[in-house]
Amino acid sequence: MSRSSKRRQIIEAARRLVARCGAAHLTFEELTAESKLSRGGIVYHFPTRERLLQAVIAFELHEWDHAAPGDDDPDVWLDEAHLIHHLSGLFGVENPAMQVAGLLTAAASDPALLDQVRLRAQRRFRHWSWDDAGMHRFVALMAAEGLFWRKVFGLNQLPAEREIRFRQIVEGLLGELFEPERDGGE
Repeated sequence: MSRSSKRRQIIEAARRLVARCGAAHLTFEELTAESKLSRGGIVYHFPTRERLLQAVIAFELHEWDHAAPGDDDPDVWLDEAHLIHHLSGLFGVENPAMQVAGLLTAAASDPALLDQVRLRAQRRFRHWSWDDAGMHRFVALMAAEGLFWRKVFGLNQLPAEREIRFRQIVEGLLGELFEPERDGGE
């Protein structure tokens, strides 16, 4: 097995473990059992728990950033199609806790581990327009992200059969905001 595939195997095992059992169970012993690799093999790649958590977070950000073409380009991220795709990704996650296991662990154990997330957010919003249309796009984004996080924490009160309608409303809001751009900026 290559070095990169072992790293990935360790990271995926850590994500599963945190999603299933919580951050407290992210120990080298538990990780050895989950990954089926030796402790020495794990420590070779991740000498500390903090390094492992940084790698898990980086892996999650990479997955999010490459979910669609241009996701890692902050300027592309601002257009209508890309925002709708991003929102679709938030709505379509079946096991949201698994998607953010590293982020949750980092927030619980060492908030400084979230620095790479903060930098990503700063990069993404560097060119954001905070005019009324930008504020409306931001509201739509926060609605979708809010639903995502409610699912993560098991607080979602939205009936499953109404989630599609919620998504349509949010996407419709974005579509309306981009209409003036299509019509020549009325």
